[in-house]
Amino acid sequence: MDYFQELISSILISAGGLFIVIAAIGILKLPDFYIRMSAITKAGTMGVGLIAIGIAIYFNDTKIAIKSFVVVSFMILTAPVAAHIIARAAYRQGVPFWGNNLVDELNEASQKLKDLEKAIAENPNAVQERIDLVECYTALPHIQGGNFKKAVLVATDLKEIDRAAGHYATGLVYARDKDYFLAEEEFKLAVQESNDTMYKYQLASFYCDRKQYKQAFHIYDEIISHTQSEPRALLEFGKTAVIARLQLAKAEKYLTQLVHTESSQINIDIGEACYFLGLVLRKGKKYSQAKVYFQRVLEFDSPYRSSAQRFLKGK
Repeated sequence: MDYFQELISSILISAGGLFIVIAAIGILKLPDFYIRMSAITKAGTMGVGLIAIGIAIYFNDTKIAIKSFVVVSFMILTAPVAAHIIARAAYRQGVPFWGNNLVDELNEASQKLKDLEKAIAENPNAVQERIDLVECYTALPHIQGGNFKKAVLVATDLKEIDRAAGHYATGLVYARDKDYFLAEEEFKLAVQESNDTMYKYQLASFYCDRKQYKQAFHIYDEIISHTQSEPRALLEFGKTAVIARLQLAKAEKYLTQLVHTESSQINIDIGEACYFLGLVLRKGKKYSQAKVYFQRVLEFDSPYRSSAQRFLKGK
């Protein structure tokens, strides 16, 4: 046997054994069922996989290599699914989380669904609650109360109360179902039925998610031209330009106009606008100007402060 081949085999088998030991320690030491399940699934699968590959290399035999490949493939395909099913069963049986686990998004979403159903039962004409209910029905798994048919019914009923909101809610259902053509049509109908710019922003957001940036730019330009340069539209245009790396010159113009507006006259985070203007200038290789605006971000209580500091440090 070639020395190099034996060395690689030994390293892989040793590494696999180490991962299995880590999985065993995780079972004993980690604080709750769900975290232990994660340890045994990830570390255990990696350990068995490395050992199987090491054995195949050591014996250098086609039959053993095929068997090792089957073992590794079987572990990769079945372990995550099995862990998911077991964890879901444990969750539904009420197996408790670790005390320091502060987030239970599924329980929060399920409770929100119940609260929204109760609110609509008390006030059938509640528009925003119906939109939120549609989002819950489409976001939650069926076993936790999610139901696309109910979402469609709620959205359809909403059209009788508020046609624009109803079309928007129906668009959310189609978008979640990845029927993007029908989703786009419903969002467009919502825009046509209402003068509220909220639906235009939602349509633009839909286009951005689909990477149809030209359509999004067109909507923002339309809002800007009809609302005397609405601050939010200026900001959204700049953010989209950074993501798409398009229309950077116009984005620079819009964001510059925005950051030099008196903050008391607008209802947006000027620090955010300065940050994206800095990014636009940076992409245009105007580094000295970009630095000025990244520095301005630090003057505001903005979530972009740490990112601006990294750019100022040259990272």
